[in-house]
Amino acid sequence: MENWKIYREDEIPKDVYIGDISYVEDNNPVIKLENWHNGRIINYIKLEFKNMYSVRVFEEGRALNKIFEDIMKFKPDRRKNVIYEVEDGDYAKEVRKIVGRKLIGTKIYQYVIMTENFFFEIVTASEPVITMMEEKAEKEAYFSYRENYKLNKVDLIFKHLEEPVYMSKDESRYETGVEITEGEYYYKFLLGDGLELIDKENKNICIDDKNYWSVLTIDKDGVVDKEIESSSTLLEYGIFHKMMEVVPDKEESKIFNADKDKQAVCMLSFNEIKGLHIATVAWYKPDGELYRFTENDFGSYEESDDDKVMLRFWLDITEIDETDFGNWTVRTFLDGEMIKEDSIIISGNSMNKIDTKC
Repeated sequence: MENWKIYREDEIPKDVYIGDISYVEDNNPVIKLENWHNGRIINYIKLEFKNMYSVRVFEEGRALNKIFEDIMKFKPDRRKNVIYEVEDGDYAKEVRKIVGRKLIGTKIYQYVIMTENFFFEIVTASEPVITMMEEKAEKEAYFSYRENYKLNKVDLIFKHLEEPVYMSKDESRYETGVEITEGEYYYKFLLGDGLELIDKENKNICIDDKNYWSVLTIDKDGVVDKEIESSSTLLEYGIFHKMMEVVPDKEESKIFNADKDKQAVCMLSFNEIKGLHIATVAWYKPDGELYRFTENDFGSYEESDDDKVMLRFWLDITEIDETDFGNWTVRTFLDGEMIKEDSIIISGNSMNKIDTKC
């Protein structure tokens, strides 16, 4: 049975890494590990394998949950160690069978390298050369978006770029690294359904050209980590049939008739406010297509922290085509984070039967 041993403990700083593999002369694989904190590379490490016989790469989630679970003596902790030597490994045995006589009497090594995105398994004739590399000359920023609901795509939008930046998916998280020069950059996320959201991990927000952005600052050392005091508490929430000055205590029916009702109004109030905040409400048709979304800002400004702020977002029922009657989804976001998901029914007199489940 396989025996996993911690290899060269403490040589690679303990943390979670993003891994990548490339090949140099003589087809030797080089695995690069990058450790990010607040958008900045803290550790940059190269592991080079010479006299390599075979390498295979697994997507991290599948490796943990399905492939390795029956053969691990213990569940390795990526924060405890990154690389493991595997004694009597099944993969090494497979390689011996394939190579045949050439490996008779030859010592071979099997290693597993565990990163945030991939597991690398390598069979080689020698131990790896581990090099702590100097910081890259280019300034890099790492962006990550963890989805609140099922998406098929997330891109990164910069104000200064005409085209979105592609983000790769790993489980429920989308991520990308971007090389940029010193300066201040405005960005946000473009979700696959067309919804635009600021970065929920970044408290630095600005309003520019009547649009809302997250702000990233790069100096000679890389990403500038700004400490920004920011907080707010959702006090009241509801969806109602008309615009009101206050949120009623009594909940209203969430069935709207296009022949009688003019609007569906989502009302929110917040208190304990510090800093600038962005609220977003998105309305989705019964088929899941995004119909529209609206953003609004609020903040403490010159007011006391205990002042209450009321926001209203509305959908014009009179403009809804009867082909879109049915169950609509309403999603509410605060600073890019979904805080409410609700549903309403839009009907007309021409509808004989509707689904009344909310």
